[in-house]
Amino acid sequence: MSNGQLEEQMDRENDQKAARFLGITYEEYISLEPSVEEMAGDDDLIYGYLVSFDAPIPADIAARIRGLDGDEVTLPPAFFDEEEGEQQWPQG
Repeated sequence: MSNGQLEEQMDRENDQKAARFLGITYEEYISLEPSVEEMAGDDDLIYGYLVSFDAPIPADIAARIRGLDGDEVTLPPAFFDEEEGEQQWPQG
């Protein structure tokens, strides 16, 4: 497997993981054209991930997305580094 194929596979796995965590299907997640940015502080620590959706979010999907704020969702720090069973929704 080439580096490009490995990166594509990792991206797909991360997208599937995010979709499950947010409570929607992978296909729904991809259709919303997500972009993910690290939220890092001045100390270079990652404090979470900001997922922004570029496509309009249909009301039925929006109602199922955990933590949706406008067209964005914040994922916890180390989200993509943790095993799926370890993920916790941030408190507060």
